[in-house]
Amino acid sequence: MQEYRKIEDLSDNEYENLVRDYETTYQPVKALVEKYSLDPLYKIGLTPFLNKPILTEEKCPNCGNQLYRKLKHRGIRFPNFICQKCGHTNSIACTCSLCTENRKKVEEQIKKESDLRKEELRKREELKRTDINLFLNETTNQDHYYEYEELGLNKRINLSCICRSLKFINNTNTLHSLESQQNVTNVFPLFSVFENWVKDCVSQGLISIDPNSPNEAFYYENGKINYYFLKVNFRIMLKELNDKEQYVENLEKIRTLDYRWNLKVNDIKELWLDIAYQELLAYTSFKMTWLKIMNFRPSERLTSTLKKLLASGLSVGQVQSLLFSAFAFGFSTNYFKDKNYLRTSTTILNKIYAFSQDYFTGKKNYKAGHRYDLQQSDLSFLFFNIFLGMENIKFPEIEFTTPCSEAFIEWLVSMQNKIHLS
Repeated sequence: MQEYRKIEDLSDNEYENLVRDYETTYQPVKALVEKYSLDPLYKIGLTPFLNKPILTEEKCPNCGNQLYRKLKHRGIRFPNFICQKCGHTNSIACTCSLCTENRKKVEEQIKKESDLRKEELRKREELKRTDINLFLNETTNQDHYYEYEELGLNKRINLSCICRSLKFINNTNTLHSLESQQNVTNVFPLFSVFENWVKDCVSQGLISIDPNSPNEAFYYENGKINYYFLKVNFRIMLKELNDKEQYVENLEKIRTLDYRWNLKVNDIKELWLDIAYQELLAYTSFKMTWLKIMNFRPSERLTSTLKKLLASGLSVGQVQSLLFSAFAFGFSTNYFKDKNYLRTSTTILNKIYAFSQDYFTGKKNYKAGHRYDLQQSDLSFLFFNIFLGMENIKFPEIEFTTPCSEAFIEWLVSMQNKIHLS
């Protein structure tokens, strides 16, 4: 009868050969059991029983002794070494004294480098803050405040609109950054006009930039500090908003236009036509997005045409009817159906000019239209609904169905007791 051996009965040389065969060949376990005359019970698997370390020629980097290695499972590329004297292993989590000390040194070096980077960043930020403060002191108004009532009509209405639409920080004259505010694009009919107006006010000193704005709200451009329009905190330089005791009351008065007004017909007419033009251009820009034109810029001819239509006696609603007809014509053409958006936009603009010419020559008239697919801006609502008192007089759609005329404005001014103008 054949004698079977247990693994512990193998000599060191036989054991190493068995392990090497198991690791480096693809012989079945059954074949290995038969080759080394092992007990057939080992056919169920050798791995749990091959746990005796094997001496290797590798040297321990800690104490210099030869390393042992454990069984390297099939499919695993690198064996696990261990030093039976100091306990060193080739694992990244080795807990021997040498590896523990080395890891500590590496961690200290990483922390040192991190601290150096933080300190360098702190110095850069400190230097940048110095440049920011210098920039703000040299280019913006930080200490002079204006009285609301001493401003012109345009500035008063626009500032009131901003105070109504945007949020301030903790009952101060400082606004939260525009990127953190909601519906910023609806404050004015056109965001580009809003941005340019605010920047003009910054240069004039009526609006300033808060020196406590975060560093990331500023950037270097050609070696000089500049600011991100949406990231800085703007300050409204009004005495009324710098009065801590009367702040809440003053803010509400500004929001509701509860002040005395020295009104001039020409000033109202100019602002009326300007806001009306912005609304029409916003409507045109919105329609142009249907043609994949996302940043529409009006030509001088279109600007001149729209302003001329308004000045001629057409209401916003009537001009919108004209624009709607031109867009409807363009969207019905084969250019639009074939997605030739450039030719479609050219066709629409030519139709606007043609319809305008028909109106100017008396060939065609336009009824008061309505606002197609466009929300009224905050500025338009404040000027027409609140300032001109649309809600208190018989014209329910004054800005869209009523033409801008000096006679009508004079009548509005005369109704001071009804439209809150005194």
